[in-house]
Amino acid sequence: MVKQKKQKKTKLAFWKTLGPEGKRVADHVGKIIDNSRIQEATDAIINIALAYYGVKAFGHIGGAIIGPISLKLATARNEVAGAAGVAGLAILGVASTGRVQDIVEALINPDIVLVDGQRFEADQIVAPSFSPDFPYELTCPEGYTLKRGPSAAFCVPNPA
Repeated sequence: MVKQKKQKKTKLAFWKTLGPEGKRVADHVGKIIDNSRIQEATDAIINIALAYYGVKAFGHIGGAIIGPISLKLATARNEVAGAAGVAGLAILGVASTGRVQDIVEALINPDIVLVDGQRFEADQIVAPSFSPDFPYELTCPEGYTLKRGPSAAFCVPNPA
């Protein structure tokens, strides 16, 4: 018994299956791609990412404009505009950490202290004791951990 060969079907391009509208859309997309440069594509990707982080950091659609405008200012050939742009990007970076509310509360309320990014009430923190002999050793009471900062040291409660 002789097997017959299957004839291959010719596949149509995706836009041919959509009719004349699909061909028109495909032509426009092709022209856009042909006339674009890599720099424009990377700028678009960066701006979309900055807009996404702006919305994520500030929690509303108004945050989407902060990142792209700050980037445009930061890359401007003007010192004042560049400084403003860098400051805007820094604000976006701080806001995206999710700790903005804690930072604002610590600035307003003197009973809240931030140590290594953790929030403590002022009455939870204990001053460390240190030995009278050189080199001075800092020690904390039982149940506390020593946290060192650039200009101070704190004893904070151990995590539960």
